[in-house]
Amino acid sequence: LCDERIPVGEPVMHMAAELQVTGEAQYSDDCWPAGTLVGALVASKYPHAKIVSIDPSNAIVMEGVHGFFSARDVPGSNAIGAVALDEECFATDEVTAVGQPIGILVAETEQQ
Repeated sequence: LCDERIPVGEPVMHMAAELQVTGEAQYSDDCWPAGTLVGALVASKYPHAKIVSIDPSNAIVMEGVHGFFSARDVPGSNAIGAVALDEECFATDEVTAVGQPIGILVAETEQQ
């Protein structure tokens, strides 16, 4: 048993190293149960803007797309925050930053 040990200071290859560097490793994020839907946040393209309307009609008619949800679809409170509920899950009247979520698109695959 002592002869099989690797001396201190010698490189040791991790058991999954080859799979990881070749992209063949399976991670929990790669394993989706059948019928699982995926969501993609729809984010603001503008640093400061009023939301006049949101028209997801072109997206929701695409094959595999199950819906679009925004602030008006959130039951109860749309307020979130780690310490104080001082932010919105989805912007309602205006956005104050590029990338601020205004909704989520739900589909069968990430490509849709």
